[in-house]
Amino acid sequence: MARKVGRRFRAGSFEGSVQQMGGKTVTNGRLSRNGYTYNYTKIYKETPEGSRTVSRMIPSYGPTGNGDLTKITNDTTSNVGNFRVNTLNQKSYEYGENNLYINEKTIDRVFSGKHHLGGRAVYKNNDKSSTKYFFGPDGNILKTVHYNQQGVRTFAELPDGRVLRYDAKGLPTFTNAQYGDSIDFRGLDKLI
Repeated sequence: MARKVGRRFRAGSFEGSVQQMGGKTVTNGRLSRNGYTYNYTKIYKETPEGSRTVSRMIPSYGPTGNGDLTKITNDTTSNVGNFRVNTLNQKSYEYGENNLYINEKTIDRVFSGKHHLGGRAVYKNNDKSSTKYFFGPDGNILKTVHYNQQGVRTFAELPDGRVLRYDAKGLPTFTNAQYGDSIDFRGLDKLI
């Protein structure tokens, strides 16, 4: 049986209904954004490990057009030793400029009791390159590392502006801290 059937509501630029049935919550309606109107549907489900959400935003002029966006989001909690790890994994499929763009992000947050110890965020793009953000307990970024299509580190950025470079194998190399350029040793490295 449905607990809530077709409850209409308006929130900002969204007008639609919410219905709960069989452990799932469905939101369906119209969304206005940047002067365009979209048909919006979201299905939310609680699981023993966390939650799962699937949503699709279709432009009023039809599916597979610019702005057609589908997101699949999993939010899970697991215990690793004495630590609790909250993981958000989201994959999005968006049509734009006659292409399909697939992006994926994973955010891990580590807790000991109620204390946030830090975490990381990984963003993968259509071309299979990725970026990882490592952050501390205060949420500030400690380091940003960029990876190529093969998953090998290429360079890292620190909050103070320093840039670290990596060689073709993903190992750190000596670099000019200000610009992140590889240092030309002019043969001195052969003498050591």
